[in-house]
Amino acid sequence: MQKVKEFMSEIFASKYYFSPYNFTCILCKQPIVLNATVECGHTFCEVCITEHLLENDNCPICNRNIKKTDFYPNLMLDEIIVSLIDKNEIFKYLSRKKFWMEIKENSKVMENVKVGEKIDIKDEEGIWRKGVVKLVVGGEGYSDLYVHYEGWENQHDEFLPNYSNRLAIAGFYTKN
Repeated sequence: MQKVKEFMSEIFASKYYFSPYNFTCILCKQPIVLNATVECGHTFCEVCITEHLLENDNCPICNRNIKKTDFYPNLMLDEIIVSLIDKNEIFKYLSRKKFWMEIKENSKVMENVKVGEKIDIKDEEGIWRKGVVKLVVGGEGYSDLYVHYEGWENQHDEFLPNYSNRLAIAGFYTKN
């Protein structure tokens, strides 16, 4: 048991094991920001993998089919990445993180939505689609939106609250 502990200590002390290279997003080639681990266990920037999955349905590393866009964040991993970033690069990293967090936060509540407005909708399989608001029911602040998926038959239309994590501003998750 002592040899195992010594071996693990050597690995964790190794500069290679905890080098910034191991925490670089394969898609943007920069340190991972707002990490998102997909079904197969690979980790990317949340924004990068979201954009990748708009046009692809596979993991960019192992090519495994990925159907859902539900990602698994790891807050400890974010802290490790920040601790490994060179002092000269930390401002750039934190600026990227702040920018993406603001965009992500601003996309959460669909306020003042009007009938006919185009939006992004996550379907029941977790894939972001283009949609349009057909009806708005409710009062100030919170309302229910009757949404239609563009290119789909009306039978798929549904009511969603304006604070649903399945709604976002048009073009946030889909390409216009």
